[in-house]
Amino acid sequence: MGMKRQCVSRITVGALLARGATAGRGGNLTLTLAALALLLSALPAAGQTGVTSDPVVSGVRITSSPASGGAYRAGETITAEVTFDQTLTVTGTPRLAIAVGAATRWASGSHTAGESRISFSYTAATDDKDTDGISIAAGALTLNGATIRNAKGEDARLGLGAHAVAAQPGHKVSAPPRVTGVRLLTTNLRCCWGVRPAGWEDPRQTDENLYPPSLVLAEVTFDQPVAVSGTPQVALTIGANTRQATWNAFLSRLLHPTANPHGAEDIDVMAFYYELQASDFDGDGIGAAANALTLNGGTIRDAEGEDAALGLGSHAIDQASLRVADTAPSFAAAEDRRYLLNLRANDRLPAATGDGAMTYALTGPGAATTLSLPRGLSWNAAARTISGTPAGAAAAAGYTLTATDADGDTGTLTFALSVVTDPVVSGVSVTSSPAAGDAYAAGETITVDVTFDQPVTVTGAPELALTIGSKLRQATGSPAANRRTVSFSYPVATGDRDTDGISITGSALTIAGATIRNAKGENARLGLGGHAVAGAAGHKVSTPPRVAQVNLYTTDLKCCWSTHDAGWADPRQTERNRFAPAVVWAAVTFDQALVRGGTGRPSLALTIGGAIRQAAFDGDLSRRTARMLGKSNSQVLAFFYTLQPSDFDGDGIGVAAGALTLPAGTTLRDAQGEAAVLGLGTHAIANDPNYRVADTAPSFGSAAVRPQHWVAGAA
Repeated sequence: MGMKRQCVSRITVGALLARGATAGRGGNLTLTLAALALLLSALPAAGQTGVTSDPVVSGVRITSSPASGGAYRAGETITAEVTFDQTLTVTGTPRLAIAVGAATRWASGSHTAGESRISFSYTAATDDKDTDGISIAAGALTLNGATIRNAKGEDARLGLGAHAVAAQPGHKVSAPPRVTGVRLLTTNLRCCWGVRPAGWEDPRQTDENLYPPSLVLAEVTFDQPVAVSGTPQVALTIGANTRQATWNAFLSRLLHPTANPHGAEDIDVMAFYYELQASDFDGDGIGAAANALTLNGGTIRDAEGEDAALGLGSHAIDQASLRVADTAPSFAAAEDRRYLLNLRANDRLPAATGDGAMTYALTGPGAATTLSLPRGLSWNAAARTISGTPAGAAAAAGYTLTATDADGDTGTLTFALSVVTDPVVSGVSVTSSPAAGDAYAAGETITVDVTFDQPVTVTGAPELALTIGSKLRQATGSPAANRRTVSFSYPVATGDRDTDGISITGSALTIAGATIRNAKGENARLGLGGHAVAGAAGHKVSTPPRVAQVNLYTTDLKCCWSTHDAGWADPRQTERNRFAPAVVWAAVTFDQALVRGGTGRPSLALTIGGAIRQAAFDGDLSRRTARMLGKSNSQVLAFFYTLQPSDFDGDGIGVAAGALTLPAGTTLRDAQGEAAVLGLGTHAIANDPNYRVADTAPSFGSAAVRPQHWVAGAA
């Protein structure tokens, strides 16, 4: 063809074969038009007399890796490297186009002088997503105002050619799931005006007595399948109130069986529900704010484990076409319509539920539109109380309490009034204090006084439920005669724990077969009301694992005087010429199960005569000792020490209070993670006369008498 070899030296046989050329005998190539065009492109342009040596791309590779899995997440950096066939000089910042899904993202270049490669980097954004892997097209490299030249000042050719990068499955980009739609609907058109899902059947609609409650449903659609755990919520704005709608997997499948075929996994549409209450009213429509979706301790994640973006954004609902119908005020006992309400002075009448603020009026007795109370009593409509000192009156029927809501709707409660003087609780106080700090330990007693407004007599043992952490513990009451205060006590048990302080609810006081009565024989009212105790900060409960006992054992009566445990067999006892060593074995038992952390092992210091010897922990011995003592395996730590001929203790081995130690990085905790108390306390052993170490005479290394050869001058 007459062209110089230098002109085509950079065009490889592989590049020609990629364009359809075929190889024949003797290394001859048969060219296609495409291969010929590649060769011609290497020739000097018209008018040029020399041979060009412009830098050309010789390789492209992605140099980064996702932090976890096969997908980059927002904030992670994607790096790529473009290598040329000669050393470069680069000014400015060239760019490399990376195809991320359907979007083009620009990676900025950097170059180190004297190198032939340019590095490019791009930080993944929150809206980036590529499910089959990023790619780099042949025309991806651009100057962006920069220059890329060789030492001769010749501009580099920017085309990547055959080095373009196709979609890389190991370099996907994962964007968090995002909300693409929110819809509100209902199951009961009698209460709310909206559209029900096709085919939905609510059996409660056949019950004509049900006005409320009915269900408001919120559907939240994501742009990709998510896995859901726990009970996420959507906050609904109903009138002036915020009501929480709770996610339900069954409801999600029921409404969208195609989108949600696998329960709590592969969810495209999450369904939340809220049951309307009689007090709910919203004349202009239910809303869901942009921040309405919350996890409530649960999770919403994609297949790669990335948390969903919870904001509803433009899909937030200000006022839906779903309105909540007006309801009349109602009382908790409205189904009875008539019942006997026993009152004492300053008692509060029941409250009604309805739309907005309530006002109350009391009339009666009988059909009167005015009010006539027993002498000495008066009605306070604002406080909803009857107050004063009754002068004595028989029960009167036909009193009517009328509640009027903000919309002018009314509800009534008719009852009979009888003035009584039952004892009521006037105060509750925790009268004990922790022995140390602000937390009770196991074995300490918590005492609580419940005070009544008049003297009472207590027979039997009433109970007061203490909330300690997540558990209820019953404090027992003491009998009392003609006293206003009843005392209750509870001994803290191992395993009790409360990090923010014990609580006593309003319904904590129960009779449990006892009686609490005043001098007239009237039973006390048990509700604590406003005297309930919530999280008493100075009365926390902490019961870390503590040492419950320490035992010493030995395996050889020839060395130490003690009693073998039944069933213990030590093969070394059959070797009668062994005086020492023998094994001293110590067991430290805790009052609850332990969890050992770290790689180190605890040790126990034994006081033998005037020396401290470290007994080593042994797991197998611990388990055998636990079975012997009737304890769980994780309650007992067993240690052993092999006596040496030099050991002697005539008054008995000791174990000091601080003998149990842990190496750095090793922990002993209970199942809740509270660190064990290592001190042996009262279980320390000063000198145990049952475990004395016998004295031994000096001995030579061999019992046989052998002739010795002495060398003059040798010792």
